[in-house]
Amino acid sequence: MEAVRVKAPATTANLGSAFDCAGMALELYNEVVVSLNDRDIVIIDGEGKHELSHDSTNLVYRAIAKVADCAGIPLPPLKIHCTNRIPLSKGMGSSAAAIVGGVVAGNALLGVDLSSGDLLDLAAQMEGHPDNVAPALFGGFVISCKDKQHRIVSVRVDAPDDLFAVLAVPEHKVSTREARAVLPDVVAHEDAVFNVSRAALLVAALQQRRYDLLATAMEDRLHQPYRAPLVSGLQRAVSAAIESGAVGAAISGAGPSVIAFCARDVDSDGTRIGEAMVAAFRGQGLQCRVIFTRPTNIGALESVGHLPI
Repeated sequence: MEAVRVKAPATTANLGSAFDCAGMALELYNEVVVSLNDRDIVIIDGEGKHELSHDSTNLVYRAIAKVADCAGIPLPPLKIHCTNRIPLSKGMGSSAAAIVGGVVAGNALLGVDLSSGDLLDLAAQMEGHPDNVAPALFGGFVISCKDKQHRIVSVRVDAPDDLFAVLAVPEHKVSTREARAVLPDVVAHEDAVFNVSRAALLVAALQQRRYDLLATAMEDRLHQPYRAPLVSGLQRAVSAAIESGAVGAAISGAGPSVIAFCARDVDSDGTRIGEAMVAAFRGQGLQCRVIFTRPTNIGALESVGHLPI
């Protein structure tokens, strides 16, 4: 008998202007090890150990069950061991990592042999949108949308390997549902054009490594102005990052974390940027931690391993 191990990366969605259509994988991984067992067992270490469910309602378990259901086969009892490093409800794709880790592990362990497109569809159905699950699955920087038949269309490009990411993670939590509830149903034509131009610029700037354009490319009028009031100091942290040398900064996903990019080594530029964002949050009474990482081109599909048990 063997176990399947999958590592699913954290992700940052939107990157400011590309609201609901782009995401990037980050070098911070949740790990799930799944094997057949005589009864269901879910073990969780790390982030969410005392908050996440340890039974069949666990998101990883449900994702594996989704694969079995799609294949039309019964789900056998499983032992699932999750080692979580991605903070929960912080805009870093923790739910996407759980879902993607589950569908990839289930596909490998159960021998279902679903295609990468099928896995993306299943993951997006569970998550509700593809902007986090796509980069968690494929790695890199992924642009996604739905065509007229409501099928997901995605394009992956390599994420720059000379870009560093600094995340300010405040103690406050923001649910995706809460963050979506504050968004308006209608936006001004001017604001739509503002974002379209910057989202296009974002893709070109990342592909050509024109980091001098990122600050402009990550500007946004569709979601950040409405979400900023949910967390005191959030918009100030974005501004502080730019003022401290970041080449671009934005709310990570639905927040409350802020992601800033720097084109120099973390020890030189990144530390200063992190300290500036922490100070912005602390100025509003919020404690904050900093995570230093970088974009990664290794997604869950490339991490599958088989372990003897």
